[in-house]
Amino acid sequence: MLSNTALLNIESGWRGINVDLDSRYVDRLREARPDDISVCCAIGAADGEIEAVIFEEGAFNTIDADRQARFTATKSSGERRIVPVRTIPSLLDEYLPAGQEIGFLNLDVEGVDFAALNANDWKQYRPKVIAVETHAFDLHNPKGNDVFNLLVSQGYRLRAQMLVTSIFSL
Repeated sequence: MLSNTALLNIESGWRGINVDLDSRYVDRLREARPDDISVCCAIGAADGEIEAVIFEEGAFNTIDADRQARFTATKSSGERRIVPVRTIPSLLDEYLPAGQEIGFLNLDVEGVDFAALNANDWKQYRPKVIAVETHAFDLHNPKGNDVFNLLVSQGYRLRAQMLVTSIFSL
């Protein structure tokens, strides 16, 4: 299973807001997890529209131009589409119930993770735990990573690092 939130849903009944830029995946989420809110859009630095490349294997879907070039060079099934893009606070303003704390934010936005986190309203939205992809993260030089520096500046501590995912908590 490649989904942290699916595992949490199955193992402990976790519910939340799921966001994906691939409508095929969002349709499956809506069917499998009807108590969740599932939104079809990309997450990025600003609200609007952006070009995405959608692959048959959804794990490679991306709005990041560098990854688009790299992935389309090695995969034949990429389809370019214009998709809506939203910021984290824009989505939470719309979908998070008033007074609801955010226990866990799982962010996997293929190359725009820092931009998405940097656009958050940290005074209003402070998840207790954040799992975020940090490709090329170096445990011997964590301060060389923009995501690390941003989250530490917001009071988070790095708690774990596995493969390309870093886990931070308040």
